[in-house]
Amino acid sequence: MLDIDPAALEAGWPGDQRRQELKATGCPLVQTPRGGFHLYFRADWGNSVGVIAPGVDTKGPRGYVVAPPSLVNGKAYRWIRPLVPRDQLPPPPEWLDAALKAAAKAIEHAPDPKSAEEMAREGSILCEGQRNIGLTRLAGRLRRLGFSQDEIAAALLAANQSRCRPPLPEREVLAIAKSISKYPTGPVSLPPAFHRAWSRAIAHRRRFRK
Repeated sequence: MLDIDPAALEAGWPGDQRRQELKATGCPLVQTPRGGFHLYFRADWGNSVGVIAPGVDTKGPRGYVVAPPSLVNGKAYRWIRPLVPRDQLPPPPEWLDAALKAAAKAIEHAPDPKSAEEMAREGSILCEGQRNIGLTRLAGRLRRLGFSQDEIAAALLAANQSRCRPPLPEREVLAIAKSISKYPTGPVSLPPAFHRAWSRAIAHRRRFRK
């Protein structure tokens, strides 16, 4: 599956002619809540993050895909062209397949989809004062594994409902996903403001104990 983020489209990827070539394949097509697209092809691709272009990922075996009719921020993933059996999927355009093969050394294997679901729900209940920190840590773990903003948002929303007491407002959860997704995949360092807030909380607790 080819996952095209809205930012890649706004940057002009992959050019007018190649966009027409992608459209002409007639492949199953999903529009994401943020205006991106998922295109399904019959290809032996692995899972990659931004190796073709910034904001353009691929998902293959063991890749995590958010599919219709999933909701993010009240907006649904929707089929523009319906999914078909795998043997009826069209092949990708030659230029796209060649671009992926050229970047084969950069392909990163994403975790099993079940592991992301388990990560979202595992751990203790998060009470007031713990919810933001707990969800931010989860978002960081997912980002290190190469998940996109939409995928992180879906996982955080699930964790918010199952572990947070009471759940945070949806807009706050989505803000965490958006903030962490600005960092590149791989090791994620939390922003300085987070560390300053954490240090103040520890100092306050010590003063209270005294």
